[in-house]
Formats: sequence, C-alpha cells, structure tokens
Amino acid sequence: MSRYCGELDSSRLLEAMDRWKQNCFINDGSMLSKHNIWTSDAVSELKSGFVDNPDESDRSYFDKMHGQISSLSPQAIALMAEIHWLLFAIQVNMKPETKIEQIRTIWRWSNLDESDSELTFNERTLKGLVNTGTSYNTLRWGEVADVIKVTMAVKNLAINERKALLEDPINFAKWLNSVPVQVTRLSRHVLRYYCFPDYFERIVVNKHKKKILEVFSGYETIKLKFMSDLELDIALHELRSKLEKEAGTNEVDFYTSPYKKRWFDFLNPPKPGPTGVEEPKPTYQRKVWLNTPGEGASHWDAFYSQGMVSIGRGELGDLTLFNSRDQFKERLVELGGNPDASMKNTTLELWEFSRVMKVGDIVITKKGSKEYLGLGVVESDYYFDSTHVEFNHCRKVDWIKKGSWLETNGPIVVAKTLTDI
Repeated sequence: MSRYCGELDSSRLLEAMDRWKQNCFINDGSMLSKHNIWTSDAVSELKSGFVDNPDESDRSYFDKMHGQISSLSPQAIALMAEIHWLLFAIQVNMKPETKIEQIRTIWRWSNLDESDSELTFNERTLKGLVNTGTSYNTLRWGEVADVIKVTMAVKNLAINERKALLEDPINFAKWLNSVPVQVTRLSRHVLRYYCFPDYFERIVVNKHKKKILEVFSGYETIKLKFMSDLELDIALHELRSKLEKEAGTNEVDFYTSPYKKRWFDFLNPPKPGPTGVEEPKPTYQRKVWLNTPGEGASHWDAFYSQGMVSIGRGELGDLTLFNSRDQFKERLVELGGNPDASMKNTTLELWEFSRVMKVGDIVITKKGSKEYLGLGVVESDYYFDSTHVEFNHCRKVDWIKKGSWLETNGPIVVAKTLTDI
C-alpha cells in the first residue's frame, strides 16, 4: 500500500487531500475558508493574470506574483494561495512554518477571512513526504502554472465527470496526461499520488522510478527510456504488489530500508580510481561559516529569536534567479555601484550564501574583532523573503549556543559579512 512511508506519517496529509478532492476538485469550495474558491471563474482569472502574463523582470517571486494577481478578484487571489498549499504539502525540504507563512502571505492579499484551517495548517499535514529537490522551489512558477492548467481542465467537466475521474487511477492518469502541461515538471506526479495514494508512489521523478524498476524487476535501460509515465507507474504498482506478497506485509516503501539501498546507490556508483579500483564517492564535508550580524552585531537578537541568518543586498531580489557571480556584479552596477570596483567580496558572499552553504553546515556569529556570540546549524536551503524590511536573503538556523566568548589568539580578521573558515 503506497500510503506507507516508513517513519514519515502520511495519514494527516492524505486526510487533507481527501477533503481537497471532495471540496475543491469535485466541488468549488476551499481548504482555508467558507467561500467558493476553486471555481471556473477564479482559475480563468489566474490563467489570464499569471500564466498568460509572465513577469520576466529580476524582482523576487512574490513581488512578481503580487504584481500579476493583485488586481484580480479576491477569490482568484485566494485560489493562488491554496494552489501553493497543494504544492507545498508534499515537500520535506521546506519547513511547515515556512509553508504556512508563505501561503498566508498570499492569502492576505485577498482580504478574505480565513477559517476551517485546523487540518490544512496542521504541522503533521505539512510535514511532507518526499524531497522534491531545488528546482521545485526555484521554478515554482512553472509548477503553479501547470496546476492552474489542470484545474481549468477539471472545472470544464461536469461534476459527475469529475467524480468519475476519481474512481479509477488509470483513467485519471490518462486524463491528466491529456492536459497540456510541461512534462519535466513534478506536479503531475504529486497530483497522482494525492488522488490515488493506494496505487501511485510518492516518487516525483521518473529517474527514480526507472532505476527502481531496473534493479528490482530487471527492466533493460533501453526499454525504460521509452516507457511513458503511466507505464512506469503501472510497473511500479505490480512490483509493489509482488514485494508485499514476498514480505508478507503492506509496509513496503522504496525510500526506506531495506529497499532504498538496493537501488539508490546505483544512481551514484563509485568511480574507478587511478589504480582501477573503485573509490567511494566523497561525502560532503560540512563547512563552518563566520557571520557578522550587522554593524555592532545589531541584528543578532533578531537572528536568534527568529531562528535564521541573513545577509544584506536585499535590493538584488531572489538570488536563485542569477546564474553567476558576474550577474551579481552587473546588477549591483545597475543599482548604482561603482563599475570600476571589483566587488569580489560582495559577489562571493552572495554566491556562497545562496549556492555553496548547505543544510548541516555550522554558522558562528561574531561581534567586532574579539567576540563570538553564537553557534548554530543550517536547517534550510536559501530563500528570499520579500515580506521583510531588512532580512531578505535568508536561511533557517537552529541556534544551539548563545553567549559571549572572547577570541584569545588575536583579532578576528574577516573582510566579509559571511566567510567560509
């Protein structure tokens, strides 16, 4: 049974999705209010205002979206918030509180009352079941656009036709494949799992599906290459049934032991070393970063209380939209910087904070050249917070020490706000 996810509890999320299927897929209701939100009119507005009206500026995702949808009806804006809830729920690589904060940011633009959100915003509901990868966040606009297109297709059906779609997983998948969406995006995998968690896996990338079938079922690579999404899913369902029968239990999950190790290691096999002997792939060595939280450590208390770390240059917008350090410099010059300055330290700091720093790294904060203030562990990928006045470039941090420690081996000589030490 695909509902089993090892140590991750899927029950609350799937309970919420059962409600979503009834309230929003079949009917025109809402997950966050008593209003009719999932309507044909509301989704048509989003299609015109968001999908057909792209903003290709370098502003942040939320700034661009606000500009695209702020003039739409309250119901359309509220629908955008609920679409984000739908996409966020499956992720483990975003904390529940971050999901709630971003969803409510969009919802507030609608000025509608929020209600009936106990299940919707429950931490167990939003804990997530799968790591969706970075592109699911950095290319979120595309996932949102695809859900809008799918919703339009749903709302073009009579209610009895919508109900019929939710009666059979194969027919649902065939119908979903008929909607013209981007085939490399993940939302179609997510929607299949939400609607039929007893048939489809919580796996959102075909690369994983193919490798599992190759390892466990002996499929040849050339055959897998030409198999459709639906063919892969049918083969996985048959494989699951076989493994459950062999194990004498329904508790089979491809992302947990003992199954994961058998296929996941094949995705990144060891490479032969200079002697011809296979050498293990080196593991990531956690880095230690030294951070100055504002002049005179003026931001330290805010960083600690909010469980985060931030660096300046918020005027650049979302750093994930830049492809190189040179693009950082070009934008800084456009914003009034000195074109003759190297800006080496600034661009390196921006690049390392958004690209190099990893979850699990250590952050140490300092004040001046003699005093350390705290130590924490990085808990999230980089994210851009357009709602905050000062702290725009952010990462979540679990601060595990706070105090005052003097450096006795000489002054702390660091030129940047953030430095890899």
